[in-house]
Amino acid sequence: MLSHRMKTLMGMIRRREFGKICKKTLVYVPQRLYMHSAIRRDKRFGGISVNRRIPTRYPEKGAYATMSSDYRCLKRVFREVPLQPDDVFVDVGCGEGRVLTYLYAKGFRGKEIGIELDETVANTAAQRTASCPNVTVRCGSVLEQGDLLRDATAVYLFNPFSRSVVHAFVELLESVCTKPVRFYYLNCMYVSELESDGRWDCLVKGEVRRIGSRPMAYSIHVLRCEKE
Repeated sequence: MLSHRMKTLMGMIRRREFGKICKKTLVYVPQRLYMHSAIRRDKRFGGISVNRRIPTRYPEKGAYATMSSDYRCLKRVFREVPLQPDDVFVDVGCGEGRVLTYLYAKGFRGKEIGIELDETVANTAAQRTASCPNVTVRCGSVLEQGDLLRDATAVYLFNPFSRSVVHAFVELLESVCTKPVRFYYLNCMYVSELESDGRWDCLVKGEVRRIGSRPMAYSIHVLRCEKE
């Protein structure tokens, strides 16, 4: 028969293991529920799921892997500063088009433009948005799309490329935009490129706390355009 001290020790071990199981469950279950929900929404909005990671084929151009924005983050960001009906919205590094179809499903009918460097990924985005008459997807480097950006009033980034490309993109916006443009930046690792510039006003900054995933930082700035 086990001594009282041994029973106590074994009870502590069991409770510790039980605690670990509970902790893992609190992380695993909400994340799995979100993934199932995201897959369903992807299929409803665009026919196929894009809840995946695609390694970049263009690391030499500063591009990062393709990943779709979290629906929970999209809800927060566009609730903080809603799009206006007459906005010209540009998703920079649009990936497979989740943001474009999300906004369309939410009722936005202003002009939507997706710019994607990877041709295969851009083709998927074009297919998923084929039923959205206000959406156009263009393949190529955003730094070569000054003609599209000229009339933009809102741009969105989910940290698609390196600091040097963000810096060049900010300079391009400042040189071509003809009206104030809002900069929606999710996973805003290089937001200092906006904050150190002097021409961008911060509308809001924060983070989305997601059960089962790390918090996701975001910021929304607006360019004070001198060409108005």
